[in-house]
Amino acid sequence: MDDKHREILRRQRPNLRRDLEVMKLLPKLHSVLDTDDEEEVKAEGARRQKVDKLLNILPKKGPEAFHVFVKGLQELQPFLAAPLLRYSGIVRKILFWPAKKCQSCFGQNLLN
Repeated sequence: MDDKHREILRRQRPNLRRDLEVMKLLPKLHSVLDTDDEEEVKAEGARRQKVDKLLNILPKKGPEAFHVFVKGLQELQPFLAAPLLRYSGIVRKILFWPAKKCQSCFGQNLLN
């Protein structure tokens, strides 16, 4: 995960801690989280602790982690995905490009 995406997650952490339904999101993250990561998240007690664990793990999971996380949020909790997309510049770029891809973010298809 690049520094820009880490900073976006850091700034949005309070909102994510308040509203993220982490147990519903975990299956959407199978391409970036391994079984041990999922078990670590599930082992935490309260929902906010699970969110904290997930947000601590994600930045270490490579360049695709942010995009997979946002795509999962778009499907389950779009109101949480919206600020992540806005601050990453993905929405602005998509509005002006015919293709629904963020060219600066590894060509990830985030709006399908």
